[in-house]
Amino acid sequence: MAGKWPKRLLFIGIGLVLLPVLLVGGGMLYLRSEAGRTWMVSLLRQEVRQSLEAELTVTKVRGDPLFGFELYGVSLKKDGQVFFQTDSLEASLSLAGALGKASHLEKIVLVTPRLVLPLPAFPEWPGPAGGLSIGAIEARAISLQRAASKDSPALSLEGGRVVMSGLRLGGGANGAQGLAALSYEAQIWVVSLSWGQLGICQITADVKSGQGRVEIEPLSLSLLGSSGQGRLWFDARARPKVGLNLLLPSLDISQALAQAGAEERVQGRVRVQVDLTSQGEDPAQLQKNLSGSLLITGNNLVFKGSELDNALDRYEEGTSIGLFDVGSFFLLGPLGPLILKTLQTGRTALAATGGSTPIDRVRAEWRLSHGFMIARDVAFSSARHRVAVKGAIDLNTWQFEDLVLAVVDSHGCTLHTQKVTGSLENPQIGTTQAAAMGISRPFVSLYNAITKPMRSPCKPFYEGKVPHPKKG
Repeated sequence: MAGKWPKRLLFIGIGLVLLPVLLVGGGMLYLRSEAGRTWMVSLLRQEVRQSLEAELTVTKVRGDPLFGFELYGVSLKKDGQVFFQTDSLEASLSLAGALGKASHLEKIVLVTPRLVLPLPAFPEWPGPAGGLSIGAIEARAISLQRAASKDSPALSLEGGRVVMSGLRLGGGANGAQGLAALSYEAQIWVVSLSWGQLGICQITADVKSGQGRVEIEPLSLSLLGSSGQGRLWFDARARPKVGLNLLLPSLDISQALAQAGAEERVQGRVRVQVDLTSQGEDPAQLQKNLSGSLLITGNNLVFKGSELDNALDRYEEGTSIGLFDVGSFFLLGPLGPLILKTLQTGRTALAATGGSTPIDRVRAEWRLSHGFMIARDVAFSSARHRVAVKGAIDLNTWQFEDLVLAVVDSHGCTLHTQKVTGSLENPQIGTTQAAAMGISRPFVSLYNAITKPMRSPCKPFYEGKVPHPKKG
C-alpha cells in the first residue's frame, strides 16, 4: 500500500503540469477558431462602445488576439455618421506583451484608411491602466475629407502615408495630460492637400512628440509653383501654443491670383517668409492671439494689361484711378488677391486698356500682433513712381484700421494719398488727395516742378528699403 503513494503523487504532479498546458492549448485553439474570432470582435465592439460611444463594424477576421490578427472592412460610426473606414487593419502582438501589465502591440498596419471630418465628440478616454506601447504603426494610402461650411472651406487630403515608431502612452492619462504623456517619432508623406482653392502637394515631414510638445521639422512642400521648407510645432502643456516658420523662395503670383479666383494680371515670382505663433484652445482664440511676421519681396514683376505709370501721371480731380486698386496687387500680401475679388470692375487702374507696366521692386513686410496685421515696410516701385502703405488690418474683424496708401517722392514725402476703411469684403475707398497745399489737381505737376528746388524734405511718409525710381 505504501508503494502506491509515490506513483499516485507522480500522476498528480504530471496532471498538475499538463492541465495548464492543456487549458492554454485549448484556449489558443479556441481563439484561433471562428468562435474565438467572433468573441474577440465582440470584445472590440464593447471596448469601442464604452470608450468612444461609437459602433464598430468588421466584415471579416483572420488570426487570433494572442499572436496577431487582421480585420477587414472596418468602419466606425457615431450619431449616424461613418467617420472612419479602412480596407484592412493588421495588428501583430507578442506573447510577452499580451501577458504583461502594460498593453503592447508590435505593429499595426492600416491599408487605405479614410477619415471624415469633423469628428464627432468623444468622451475622455482614460487609457490603459498600465500604459500603452506600440512598436510601429504604418498607414498607407490615407485619405481625409471635410465638407465646406459657412466658417471653413472644404478640406481634402489624398495619397498620405505615415510611418510611426516607438509610440508610448502613460497609464490613466487623458486630455492635455494624455498628450503630455504621449511620445513617438514619425515620417509623413502626402501627395496632395487642398483647402478651398489652395492646393499643396509633395508634403514630407519628420515628426517628434514628447512631454506635450510636437515638433514637425524638417517640413517640405510645394505651394503655388514654389518648393518650401519650414517648421511647425505644437505645445499642449498649459494653454496650447502653435508656431509656423515657412520659406517659399519662388512663389508664382499668377498661380496665387488664379487660385483666389482673381484676374491673373501680375506676372513674376516673389520670395515669401512666414513666422507665426499663437495660443488658444479654439480657432477664434488662435486668430485673436496671432503674432509674428510676414515678408514678401520681389524684383522685375510685370503688371499686365495697363500702363500704371501713365495712369498715375494723369491724376485729376474725380479720377477713378485708385491707389488701393493698384496696391492690392502688390502690397497686401496673401490678402491682396482676396481683396481684389471684391473691387468693382471698370476702374481705370484695373481695366485692361492694353500695354503693361514693369514693377522693379516689391516689399511687403507686415508685423502681426494679437490678430492685427501692421504695415512695417510696405511699398513697390515702377519705372517712374513709388507707392507705399501705412496702417493695419484687424484680422479678428477683417476691418481696415487707418490704412493709407500714398504715392511718394524721392524723399519719401507724399504726393497723393488715399485712405481705406471698412471691411475686406466691402472696402470704403476715400477720394485721392494731393499733398500740394490744397491746389487743384491740374496744377499739381506745375507746382511740384516750380517748388521742388526750394522745398526742404517733409516728415517722410516712407523710409523703407524700396528705393525711389531713377526716372521719378
